[in-house]
Amino acid sequence: MLQFSDQKSDYELGGNFTFKVPANGFMDFMKQLGQMEHTKYERQLQGQDVTEEYVDLASRLKAKQVVEKRLLGFMDKAVNAGDLLKFSSQLAEVQEQIEQIQGRMRYLDQNVAYSTVSLRLYQPIESTDPGLVTKDKPFTERMGITLQKSMDAVVVFFQGLVLVLIAIFPFIVILLIVGIPLLYYYRKQKRKKIDL
Repeated sequence: MLQFSDQKSDYELGGNFTFKVPANGFMDFMKQLGQMEHTKYERQLQGQDVTEEYVDLASRLKAKQVVEKRLLGFMDKAVNAGDLLKFSSQLAEVQEQIEQIQGRMRYLDQNVAYSTVSLRLYQPIESTDPGLVTKDKPFTERMGITLQKSMDAVVVFFQGLVLVLIAIFPFIVILLIVGIPLLYYYRKQKRKKIDL
């Protein structure tokens, strides 16, 4: 197993598993999964053809190895330090590219040899909330539950509104105590300017 994670919600307990299965045992593994006891089973298979990429990588590797061999030959024949340094730098770059290509080829080899299987197992949780709307209840009962929940939401909204008003009431009082004299003073000053 490569990876595992589990989740819990109000509705279900579940887990996600990721496996690497040898390619030659893949169909047997899938068959055994299908034989597990379950109430619902969904399966999706997906494949990726990497033949073209592998052939391309192999040809690029050959070309880079030819360049590597040529640079090694140039280094053997180099007569001054400047040429030797230049060929050495080019050789290091080509060898790095060769390592990258070989790394990608190894990765593809491993992925061809093994199949990745992602599996999700879950168990629904029976709700103990009598007000929870579920599909297995009669329509009229679900309608009543929905209406009750809507009414509860309206009550909660107005309760919240009252709490907000109570919270800002002291600020409104302070604003009125400070604001009314300032407004009165401002109007008085304005009238004096008009009278002048």
